[in-house]
Amino acid sequence: MASSRSKRVVGLLVGLGVSALALALVLRRLSPAELGAALGAVSWGWLAPMAALRLTSMALRARRWRRTLGALQPRRYTYVFAAVGLGAAANIALPFKLGELLRVGLLKRHNPGVGTGDALATVAAERAVDGAILGLAALLALPFVAAPGWMWRGAGLLFAIMLTVAAAGALGPVHRWVSRRLPARGVLGLGRRVVLAFSRGTQVLRRPVDLAAITGWTALIWVCEASILWCAVRAAGHILAVPAALVVTLLYAVGLLVPSAPGQLGTHQALAVALLGPLGIAAAPAVSASIVLQATTVTVLGLIGAAVVLGESRLRALVAESGLADAGGGAREDGAAAAPEADPQGRRGVEPRP
Repeated sequence: MASSRSKRVVGLLVGLGVSALALALVLRRLSPAELGAALGAVSWGWLAPMAALRLTSMALRARRWRRTLGALQPRRYTYVFAAVGLGAAANIALPFKLGELLRVGLLKRHNPGVGTGDALATVAAERAVDGAILGLAALLALPFVAAPGWMWRGAGLLFAIMLTVAAAGALGPVHRWVSRRLPARGVLGLGRRVVLAFSRGTQVLRRPVDLAAITGWTALIWVCEASILWCAVRAAGHILAVPAALVVTLLYAVGLLVPSAPGQLGTHQALAVALLGPLGIAAAPAVSASIVLQATTVTVLGLIGAAVVLGESRLRALVAESGLADAGGGAREDGAAAAPEADPQGRRGVEPRP
Protein backbone atom coordinates (compact mmCIF):
# COMPACT_ATOMS: atom_id res chain seq x y z
CA MET A 1 0.00 0.00 0.00
CA ALA A 2 2.81 2.39 0.92
CA SER A 3 4.57 1.56 -2.35
CA SER A 4 1.42 2.31 -4.38
CA ARG A 5 0.93 5.59 -2.53
CA SER A 6 4.53 6.67 -3.12
CA LYS A 7 4.23 5.83 -6.83
CA ARG A 8 1.07 7.95 -7.08
CA VAL A 9 2.88 10.83 -5.37
CA VAL A 10 5.80 10.47 -7.79
CA GLY A 11 3.36 10.37 -10.71
CA LEU A 12 1.67 13.56 -9.49
CA LEU A 13 5.01 15.31 -9.06
CA VAL A 14 6.09 14.27 -12.56
CA GLY A 15 2.80 15.57 -13.96
CA LEU A 16 3.18 18.88 -12.14
CA GLY A 17 6.75 19.17 -13.42
CA VAL A 18 5.72 18.49 -17.02
CA SER A 19 2.88 21.03 -16.79
CA ALA A 20 5.14 23.66 -15.23
CA LEU A 21 7.76 23.16 -17.96
CA ALA A 22 5.12 23.31 -20.71
CA LEU A 23 3.60 26.46 -19.24
CA ALA A 24 7.04 28.09 -18.94
CA LEU A 25 7.77 27.34 -22.60
CA VAL A 26 4.44 28.85 -23.62
CA LEU A 27 4.95 32.01 -21.55
CA ARG A 28 8.33 32.55 -23.21
CA ARG A 29 6.51 32.87 -26.54
CA LEU A 30 4.11 35.65 -25.57
CA SER A 31 3.78 38.48 -23.11
CA PRO A 32 0.97 38.86 -20.55
CA ALA A 33 -0.29 41.85 -22.56
CA GLU A 34 -0.56 39.76 -25.73
CA LEU A 35 -2.37 36.97 -23.90
CA GLY A 36 -4.74 39.46 -22.23
CA ALA A 37 -5.57 41.07 -25.57
CA ALA A 38 -6.19 37.68 -27.18
CA LEU A 39 -8.47 36.57 -24.33
CA GLY A 40 -10.30 39.88 -24.52
CA ALA A 41 -11.05 39.21 -28.18
CA VAL A 42 -12.50 35.73 -27.55
CA SER A 43 -16.13 35.21 -28.61
CA TRP A 44 -17.36 33.29 -25.57
CA GLY A 45 -20.70 32.58 -27.23
CA TRP A 46 -19.02 29.65 -28.99
CA LEU A 47 -18.99 27.78 -25.67
CA ALA A 48 -22.67 26.84 -26.06
CA PRO A 49 -22.31 24.90 -29.33
CA MET A 50 -19.05 23.42 -28.06
CA ALA A 51 -20.80 22.13 -24.93
CA ALA A 52 -23.59 20.66 -27.06
CA LEU A 53 -21.04 18.93 -29.27
CA ARG A 54 -19.22 17.58 -26.20
CA LEU A 55 -22.45 16.09 -24.83
CA THR A 56 -23.22 14.61 -28.24
CA SER A 57 -19.76 13.05 -28.37
CA MET A 58 -20.27 11.50 -24.93
CA ALA A 59 -23.66 10.08 -25.93
CA LEU A 60 -22.12 8.58 -29.08
CA ARG A 61 -19.29 7.05 -27.02
CA ALA A 62 -21.82 5.46 -24.67
CA ARG A 63 -23.81 4.12 -27.61
CA ARG A 64 -20.65 2.68 -29.16
CA TRP A 65 -19.53 0.99 -25.92
CA ARG A 66 -22.98 -0.53 -25.44
CA ARG A 67 -22.65 -2.09 -28.91
CA THR A 68 -19.12 -3.29 -28.16
CA LEU A 69 -20.24 -4.85 -24.88
CA GLY A 70 -23.18 -6.49 -26.64
CA ALA A 71 -20.76 -8.30 -28.94
CA LEU A 72 -18.96 -9.56 -25.82
CA GLN A 73 -22.11 -10.78 -24.07
CA PRO A 74 -25.65 -10.02 -25.31
CA ARG A 75 -27.59 -8.57 -22.36
CA ARG A 76 -29.10 -5.32 -21.15
CA TYR A 77 -26.32 -3.07 -19.83
CA THR A 78 -27.09 -0.23 -17.42
CA TYR A 79 -25.14 2.87 -16.32
CA VAL A 80 -23.13 2.85 -19.57
CA PHE A 81 -23.36 6.63 -20.10
CA ALA A 82 -22.55 7.25 -16.43
CA ALA A 83 -19.49 4.97 -16.64
CA VAL A 84 -18.23 6.63 -19.84
CA GLY A 85 -18.78 10.07 -18.31
CA LEU A 86 -17.00 9.22 -15.06
CA GLY A 87 -14.04 7.76 -16.95
CA ALA A 88 -13.77 10.80 -19.22
CA ALA A 89 -13.95 13.18 -16.25
CA ALA A 90 -11.23 11.24 -14.41
CA ASN A 91 -9.05 11.25 -17.54
CA ILE A 92 -8.80 15.03 -17.22
CA ALA A 93 -6.91 14.63 -13.95
CA LEU A 94 -5.16 11.30 -14.57
CA PRO A 95 -2.42 10.54 -17.14
CA PHE A 96 -2.42 7.67 -19.64
CA LYS A 97 -6.25 7.45 -19.69
CA LEU A 98 -6.31 5.79 -16.25
CA GLY A 99 -9.85 7.04 -15.81
CA GLU A 100 -10.86 4.05 -17.95
CA LEU A 101 -10.34 1.91 -14.85
CA LEU A 102 -13.10 3.85 -13.07
CA ARG A 103 -15.26 3.47 -16.17
CA VAL A 104 -14.88 -0.31 -16.03
CA GLY A 105 -15.32 -0.37 -12.24
CA LEU A 106 -18.65 1.49 -12.41
CA LEU A 107 -19.89 -0.75 -15.21
CA LYS A 108 -19.01 -3.85 -13.19
CA ARG A 109 -20.76 -2.50 -10.10
CA HIS A 110 -24.08 -2.16 -11.95
CA ASN A 111 -23.69 -5.12 -14.32
CA PRO A 112 -22.63 -8.17 -12.28
CA GLY A 113 -20.91 -10.88 -14.27
CA VAL A 114 -18.87 -8.57 -16.48
CA GLY A 115 -15.19 -9.46 -16.09
CA THR A 116 -12.60 -6.74 -15.53
CA GLY A 117 -10.29 -8.14 -18.20
CA ASP A 118 -13.15 -8.52 -20.68
CA ALA A 119 -14.37 -4.95 -20.13
CA LEU A 120 -10.84 -3.52 -20.40
CA ALA A 121 -10.41 -5.43 -23.66
CA THR A 122 -13.55 -3.76 -25.06
CA VAL A 123 -11.95 -0.40 -24.20
CA ALA A 124 -8.79 -1.51 -26.03
CA ALA A 125 -10.89 -2.45 -29.06
CA GLU A 126 -12.47 1.01 -29.02
CA ARG A 127 -9.08 2.70 -28.74
CA ALA A 128 -7.80 0.70 -31.71
CA VAL A 129 -10.76 1.70 -33.85
CA ASP A 130 -10.41 5.30 -32.62
CA GLY A 131 -6.78 5.48 -33.67
CA ALA A 132 -7.28 3.69 -36.98
CA ILE A 133 -10.25 5.87 -38.03
CA LEU A 134 -8.72 9.16 -36.89
CA GLY A 135 -5.28 8.27 -38.26
CA LEU A 136 -6.78 7.39 -41.64
CA ALA A 137 -8.83 10.61 -41.67
CA ALA A 138 -5.73 12.63 -40.83
CA LEU A 139 -3.68 10.96 -43.58
CA LEU A 140 -6.44 11.71 -46.08
CA ALA A 141 -6.63 15.32 -44.86
CA LEU A 142 -2.88 16.04 -44.77
CA PRO A 143 -2.49 16.58 -48.55
CA PHE A 144 -4.85 19.55 -48.16
CA VAL A 145 -2.88 21.05 -45.25
CA ALA A 146 0.43 22.90 -45.38
CA ALA A 147 1.77 20.69 -42.59
CA PRO A 148 5.38 19.97 -41.60
CA GLY A 149 6.84 16.52 -42.11
CA TRP A 150 6.58 15.51 -38.45
CA MET A 151 2.77 15.74 -38.67
CA TRP A 152 2.83 13.25 -41.57
CA ARG A 153 5.08 10.92 -39.61
CA GLY A 154 3.00 11.19 -36.44
CA ALA A 155 -0.29 10.49 -38.21
CA GLY A 156 1.21 7.61 -40.17
CA LEU A 157 2.77 6.04 -37.07
CA LEU A 158 -0.45 6.22 -35.05
CA PHE A 159 -2.45 4.75 -37.94
CA ALA A 160 0.00 1.87 -38.31
CA ILE A 161 0.06 1.10 -34.57
CA MET A 162 -3.71 1.18 -34.13
CA LEU A 163 -4.33 -0.81 -37.29
CA THR A 164 -1.93 -3.45 -35.94
CA VAL A 165 -3.80 -3.57 -32.61
CA ALA A 166 -7.15 -3.85 -34.41
CA ALA A 167 -5.77 -6.63 -36.61
CA ALA A 168 -4.49 -8.46 -33.51
CA GLY A 169 -7.97 -8.28 -31.98
CA ALA A 170 -9.55 -9.64 -35.15
CA LEU A 171 -7.36 -12.77 -35.28
CA GLY A 172 -9.55 -15.12 -33.25
CA PRO A 173 -7.84 -18.32 -34.46
CA VAL A 174 -4.48 -16.96 -33.32
CA HIS A 175 -5.92 -16.25 -29.85
CA ARG A 176 -7.15 -19.85 -29.61
CA TRP A 177 -3.83 -21.22 -30.89
CA VAL A 178 -1.87 -19.24 -28.28
CA SER A 179 -4.25 -20.07 -25.40
CA ARG A 180 -4.03 -23.82 -26.11
CA ARG A 181 -0.26 -23.69 -25.77
CA LEU A 182 -0.13 -21.85 -22.47
CA PRO A 183 -0.55 -23.62 -19.12
CA ALA A 184 -3.50 -22.85 -16.87
CA ARG A 185 -1.36 -22.01 -13.83
CA GLY A 186 1.63 -19.89 -12.92
CA VAL A 187 2.96 -16.82 -14.68
CA LEU A 188 2.19 -18.26 -18.12
CA GLY A 189 -1.28 -19.07 -16.84
CA LEU A 190 -1.78 -15.34 -16.23
CA GLY A 191 -0.70 -14.73 -19.82
CA ARG A 192 -3.25 -17.30 -20.97
CA ARG A 193 -6.04 -15.54 -19.07
CA VAL A 194 -4.96 -12.20 -20.57
CA VAL A 195 -5.13 -13.68 -24.08
CA LEU A 196 -8.58 -15.16 -23.44
CA ALA A 197 -9.91 -11.91 -21.95
CA PHE A 198 -8.48 -9.93 -24.88
CA SER A 199 -10.09 -12.38 -27.30
CA ARG A 200 -13.51 -12.06 -25.64
CA GLY A 201 -13.38 -8.29 -25.34
CA THR A 202 -12.39 -7.77 -28.98
CA GLN A 203 -15.11 -9.97 -30.45
CA VAL A 204 -16.69 -6.85 -31.93
CA LEU A 205 -13.71 -6.65 -34.32
CA ARG A 206 -14.57 -10.10 -35.69
CA ARG A 207 -18.25 -9.43 -36.34
CA PRO A 208 -18.72 -7.48 -39.57
CA VAL A 209 -22.10 -5.96 -38.69
CA ASP A 210 -20.99 -4.86 -35.21
CA LEU A 211 -17.65 -3.62 -36.56
CA ALA A 212 -19.43 -1.56 -39.20
CA ALA A 213 -21.68 -0.08 -36.52
CA ILE A 214 -18.88 0.95 -34.15
CA THR A 215 -16.86 2.28 -37.09
CA GLY A 216 -19.79 4.53 -37.95
CA TRP A 217 -20.18 5.68 -34.32
CA THR A 218 -16.44 6.33 -34.15
CA ALA A 219 -16.47 8.45 -37.30
CA LEU A 220 -19.31 10.55 -35.83
CA ILE A 221 -17.45 10.91 -32.53
CA TRP A 222 -14.38 12.33 -34.21
CA VAL A 223 -16.46 14.62 -36.39
CA CYS A 224 -17.78 16.05 -33.10
CA GLU A 225 -14.27 16.32 -31.63
CA ALA A 226 -12.86 18.07 -34.72
CA SER A 227 -15.88 20.39 -34.71
CA ILE A 228 -15.23 21.30 -31.07
CA LEU A 229 -11.64 22.22 -31.95
CA TRP A 230 -12.82 24.21 -34.98
CA CYS A 231 -15.25 26.16 -32.77
CA ALA A 232 -12.50 26.89 -30.22
CA VAL A 233 -10.20 28.31 -32.90
CA ARG A 234 -13.12 30.28 -34.35
CA ALA A 235 -13.86 31.69 -30.90
CA ALA A 236 -10.26 32.91 -30.80
CA GLY A 237 -10.84 34.84 -34.03
CA HIS A 238 -9.35 32.44 -36.59
CA ILE A 239 -10.81 30.00 -39.08
CA LEU A 240 -9.25 26.55 -39.26
CA ALA A 241 -9.78 24.51 -42.41
CA VAL A 242 -11.65 21.25 -41.87
CA PRO A 243 -8.70 19.04 -42.97
CA ALA A 244 -6.42 20.94 -40.58
CA ALA A 245 -8.94 20.48 -37.75
CA LEU A 246 -8.85 16.69 -38.28
CA VAL A 247 -5.05 16.58 -38.21
CA VAL A 248 -4.75 18.78 -35.12
CA THR A 249 -7.47 16.77 -33.34
CA LEU A 250 -5.50 13.56 -33.90
CA LEU A 251 -2.22 14.98 -32.60
CA TYR A 252 -3.97 16.72 -29.70
CA ALA A 253 -5.50 13.40 -28.59
CA VAL A 254 -2.08 11.74 -28.59
CA GLY A 255 -0.32 14.67 -26.90
CA LEU A 256 -2.77 14.76 -24.00
CA LEU A 257 -1.68 11.25 -22.97
CA VAL A 258 1.45 12.81 -21.46
CA PRO A 259 1.46 13.05 -17.64
CA SER A 260 0.40 16.51 -16.53
CA ALA A 261 -1.13 18.46 -13.67
CA PRO A 262 -4.84 17.90 -12.92
CA GLY A 263 -6.86 19.71 -15.56
CA GLN A 264 -3.97 19.36 -18.06
CA LEU A 265 -2.95 22.97 -17.45
CA GLY A 266 0.18 23.86 -19.38
CA THR A 267 0.25 20.80 -21.64
CA HIS A 268 -3.01 21.93 -23.29
CA GLN A 269 -1.52 25.35 -24.05
CA ALA A 270 1.84 23.97 -25.23
CA LEU A 271 0.11 21.57 -27.60
CA ALA A 272 -2.03 24.36 -29.03
CA VAL A 273 1.03 26.50 -29.75
CA ALA A 274 2.98 23.56 -31.23
CA LEU A 275 0.13 22.30 -33.42
CA LEU A 276 -1.54 25.52 -34.50
CA GLY A 277 1.66 27.50 -35.03
CA PRO A 278 2.68 25.62 -38.21
CA LEU A 279 -0.80 26.35 -39.57
CA GLY A 280 -0.31 30.10 -39.31
CA ILE A 281 -1.94 30.82 -35.95
CA ALA A 282 0.18 32.91 -33.57
CA ALA A 283 0.90 31.87 -29.99
CA ALA A 284 -1.57 34.26 -28.29
CA PRO A 285 -4.72 33.19 -30.20
CA ALA A 286 -3.56 29.55 -30.06
CA VAL A 287 -3.38 29.74 -26.25
CA SER A 288 -6.77 31.50 -26.19
CA ALA A 289 -8.28 28.69 -28.29
CA SER A 290 -6.80 26.10 -25.91
CA ILE A 291 -8.30 27.89 -22.90
CA VAL A 292 -11.74 27.97 -24.55
CA LEU A 293 -11.42 24.28 -25.45
CA GLN A 294 -10.20 23.35 -21.98
CA ALA A 295 -12.89 25.37 -20.22
CA THR A 296 -15.65 23.64 -22.19
CA THR A 297 -14.24 20.15 -21.69
CA VAL A 298 -13.55 20.55 -17.97
CA THR A 299 -16.96 22.12 -17.32
CA VAL A 300 -19.04 19.58 -19.22
CA LEU A 301 -17.13 16.47 -18.16
CA GLY A 302 -16.71 17.81 -14.62
CA LEU A 303 -20.48 18.25 -14.26
CA ILE A 304 -21.12 14.76 -15.63
CA GLY A 305 -18.50 13.25 -13.32
CA ALA A 306 -19.83 15.16 -10.30
CA ALA A 307 -23.38 13.99 -11.03
CA VAL A 308 -22.21 10.37 -11.21
CA VAL A 309 -20.18 10.66 -8.00
CA LEU A 310 -23.11 12.21 -6.13
CA GLY A 311 -25.32 9.37 -7.28
CA GLU A 312 -22.87 6.68 -6.22
CA SER A 313 -22.37 5.42 -2.68
CA ARG A 314 -19.11 3.90 -1.46
CA LEU A 315 -16.90 5.88 -3.85
CA ARG A 316 -13.76 4.64 -2.08
CA ALA A 317 -14.91 1.08 -2.67
CA LEU A 318 -15.45 1.87 -6.35
CA VAL A 319 -11.86 3.11 -6.64
CA ALA A 320 -10.64 -0.11 -5.04
CA GLU A 321 -12.90 -2.27 -7.24
CA SER A 322 -11.64 -0.56 -10.38
CA GLY A 323 -7.98 -1.20 -9.54
CA LEU A 324 -7.20 2.52 -9.78
CA ALA A 325 -5.60 2.48 -6.33
CA ASP A 326 -2.94 0.12 -7.66
CA ALA A 327 -2.55 1.78 -11.06
CA GLY A 328 0.71 3.41 -10.09
CA GLY A 329 2.31 -0.01 -10.03
CA GLY A 330 0.62 -1.34 -13.17
CA ALA A 331 -2.64 -3.11 -13.87
CA ARG A 332 -3.92 -5.64 -11.38
CA GLU A 333 -2.71 -9.11 -12.08
CA ASP A 334 -6.11 -10.61 -11.46
CA GLY A 335 -7.84 -8.22 -13.87
CA ALA A 336 -7.87 -10.58 -16.81
CA ALA A 337 -9.07 -13.47 -14.69
CA ALA A 338 -12.12 -11.73 -13.31
CA ALA A 339 -14.53 -13.31 -15.77
CA PRO A 340 -15.31 -17.03 -16.20
CA GLU A 341 -12.82 -18.50 -18.63
CA ALA A 342 -13.86 -19.15 -22.20
CA ASP A 343 -12.92 -22.41 -23.86
CA PRO A 344 -10.69 -22.30 -26.95
CA GLN A 345 -13.79 -22.16 -29.18
CA GLY A 346 -14.81 -18.86 -27.61
CA ARG A 347 -17.89 -20.07 -25.64
CA ARG A 348 -18.55 -18.22 -22.39
CA GLY A 349 -19.31 -19.53 -18.95
CA VAL A 350 -16.69 -22.31 -18.83
CA GLU A 351 -15.07 -22.35 -15.44
CA PRO A 352 -11.25 -22.59 -15.33
CA ARG A 353 -9.99 -26.16 -15.27
CA PRO A 354 -8.29 -27.13 -11.99
